[in-house]
Parts: sequence; C-alpha cells; structure tokens
Amino acid sequence: MIEVSEALTLLEENTLRSKTRKRSLLKAFGHILAEEITSPINMPPFKQSSMDGYAFKWSEADTYEIIGEIAAGQSKNVQLSAGKAVRIFTGARVPDDADTVVIQEHVILENNQIHLQKSPLKEANVRSVGEQIQKGAVALPKGTELNEAAIGFLAGLGV
Repeated sequence: MIEVSEALTLLEENTLRSKTRKRSLLKAFGHILAEEITSPINMPPFKQSSMDGYAFKWSEADTYEIIGEIAAGQSKNVQLSAGKAVRIFTGARVPDDADTVVIQEHVILENNQIHLQKSPLKEANVRSVGEQIQKGAVALPKGTELNEAAIGFLAGLGV
C-alpha cells in the first residue's frame, strides 16, 4: 500500500496531457472545450416573435387592420399605429412599435382585418433582446463536450 500523496504524484507523472488546438466548428464534434466561451452578441439580437401570428401594440381593441408581413430573416421595421398589425412568423423581428404577438389560431382573418377570439396578455409571444443569452455571458463553460447542440448554439452566436 502507498500513501495518498505518493499516489497523486504517480498519477501526475504518468498522466498524458493532450495539447490544446483550435478547431473550426465543422471539425469540433466530440472535442472538449479548453476554455470557456462567452457570447459575443445578445441572442436574440432584436425583439423576436416566438410564434406565427400577428404583432401589434397591445390595447383593449379586438380588431386590427393588417398592414404588412414580416418573415423570419427580414430586418424591416414596420411602423405601426393604433389599430394596425402585421402578419409575423416565428423568429421574425417584432417591430419597435409592437409589444405583443397573438397566435394565428386565436384570430379570425376577414377582409384584411383580424378579429381576436382570445386576447393575449401584453408582451405575449415576444422574446426580448438577450433573453436566451446576453453579450458577455458564459455560453459554454470550459470542459464542455462539443455535441450537436453545443456546436449549433455556438454557430448561432457566430463563434
């Protein structure tokens, strides 16, 4: 039998250390992070719709005129006044003038107007800037094994 200190010394002397290498995300699967990764951006970087539906400025109204459409990937910022709404898709940028998204299943579309069948709470279905992760926050800690989810997350952050 050997002392604990001697066992630790033997382990230290006989443990192989791998070299730290930079890898592209395409070649990183299965590797272990040698250092923590912090987010270079807020995610999402803008107010974002979490549902397909209609974006508008919340009010007591139950009818809104549709004045446009915003698909995911578009960066336009539609100006909305009272009683106006835009068709919006999951992941799309919510206009600055809007604060709520009603899901499409809760409206009746008729003659370029929506009639709310179920009124959403104010700010419903809107992801705020940095809700998933804020710029400078730890995205993945040192020692994380890079699997599909981790690699996809880093790619989404532009790492």
